[in-house]
Amino acid sequence: MVEQRDITVLIVSSDAGRRERAAAALSGVGEVLQAVDMSSAVDEMSIGRPAAVLIDSTLPQDTVGSLIAAIGDPDRALLWVPELQLELLDYGVFVQIPHSASDRVLAAAVQRSVEAQRSKAEVGRAREQARRLEHVVAVVRNVHHEINSPLTAIMAETQLMLMDADQLPAEQRRSLEAIEAMGQRIRELLRQLDGLGKGQR
Repeated sequence: MVEQRDITVLIVSSDAGRRERAAAALSGVGEVLQAVDMSSAVDEMSIGRPAAVLIDSTLPQDTVGSLIAAIGDPDRALLWVPELQLELLDYGVFVQIPHSASDRVLAAAVQRSVEAQRSKAEVGRAREQARRLEHVVAVVRNVHHEINSPLTAIMAETQLMLMDADQLPAEQRRSLEAIEAMGQRIRELLRQLDGLGKGQR
């Protein structure tokens, strides 16, 4: 459910009675702003980004088109239309609400529109997070490969030298044993990194 305080709805209508009715119906949904024409609507949108814009389709058609273009996101535009226009005009993907709809229906339509936008935004964020995670996994794989190859050579050389440890001075033997122990530690860290990368695939 969307938090009411987070929602701002802009009503655009030249009809004062319709604006007031919509404002009363939507007051429980969130903050309600009103505009009478394109200019005042653009002013309101420049101050903040309304979650939904309820456009009275009895405004001049070029104004309705310009408003939709100014909103930029068709999911945020809801058209409030007279019943006669429901059949006559094709507004495509936009939600259309008849003027005769009850206040409850009007509020529910705006609420659903806002919730759909939030869901869409959450999906977008999840996709972005997955993309970043894939990048991290690719870096982990690369680091694993870049470190593992020389480490294998170092460990092999150290173990060969330790085969003759009884012929080496004590200090050299301790140094080789320290190198081998550190190599084992690095190998274990690489194993953990590899497991982390596999767990995220």
